[in-house]
Amino acid sequence: MTALRGYIQGQNTGRNTSLAWPSGTAVGDLCWLYTGGDLPQTGPQSSGWTPVGHKAWWKILDATDLAGPLVVNAERVKAAVFLGADRIGNVSAQA
Repeated sequence: MTALRGYIQGQNTGRNTSLAWPSGTAVGDLCWLYTGGDLPQTGPQSSGWTPVGHKAWWKILDATDLAGPLVVNAERVKAAVFLGADRIGNVSAQA
């Protein structure tokens, strides 16, 4: 079961802006990130983000992500962090 842990609500940003993770964000949480605006968007400035459509990305956060702020290159940023999503992509089979 997943639940919303926190979010970043439509902050106006700029090039390589550092944003604090929502309170309580932990290793294994899922972050969905949207960037908007007219300046050239390159989105999150760390590796491992998966693009999901126009100006949106997702990632299961690890300790490296949480060791520093979320750095983005965009005019506006929205993000949602969900707990309980650390097993996304795991597959099991039963006889």
